[in-house]
Amino acid sequence: EPEVTTTPGTSITVPITEEPETEPEVTTTPGTSITVPITDNDNNPNPGTIPEEEPEPVAEATPVEDNTPVVTPEPDPIPPETIIVQQTYTSNDVNLAIPDPGILRSTLTIPNTGTILDINIQLSLNHNRNNDLEIFLENPQGNRVQLFANGGGNSNTFANLTLDDQASLPVTAAANPNITTFRPQEELALFNELPLAGEWTLEVHDTRQKQTGILNNWSMIVTHQNH
Repeated sequence: EPEVTTTPGTSITVPITEEPETEPEVTTTPGTSITVPITDNDNNPNPGTIPEEEPEPVAEATPVEDNTPVVTPEPDPIPPETIIVQQTYTSNDVNLAIPDPGILRSTLTIPNTGTILDINIQLSLNHNRNNDLEIFLENPQGNRVQLFANGGGNSNTFANLTLDDQASLPVTAAANPNITTFRPQEELALFNELPLAGEWTLEVHDTRQKQTGILNNWSMIVTHQNH
């Protein structure tokens, strides 16, 4: 700025403000080019001259091929149907003389598989003195149940005998020929839940001499569960 020297008693005029600088008007002619400064006079960026940054492209993920074999689970096996049946199995090893004294063994082979739920025994034998006799039933695994032991008196009352755990009278009361169903000496339920198939044995023991007899026939009435 020029140096101002004043003399006492004189006055000077000072402008209050400077006239603002104005941007020069730019007139363009098609086909020509102009240069626009990057910054204004205050060194601030000219917003019209800075291009917006474009976002960097995001690479798409390449799918990874899964070669793991797909295993289809097998369905749960269907359990076999459970069938409960009652069948009568009759021995062909019959019409046998009972040794006096001695032991008679008669067998019955059952091919059917299954689990025993209930057994009744039917037998027919003739003997002049029933209380000489002891009778046993043995299953294929060697388990034994005593059906009868020295009962029935001196009469022949076993011509049509049924042994059933649910009978009201014990076999020791078998002297009455008008009653044919009795409870065995030991429970036939001892065979329950055991396998049915195999060779069963009926044993008839004659424990005293002089009286003889014969085993006519015998059968097993079995309620069992088939698998």
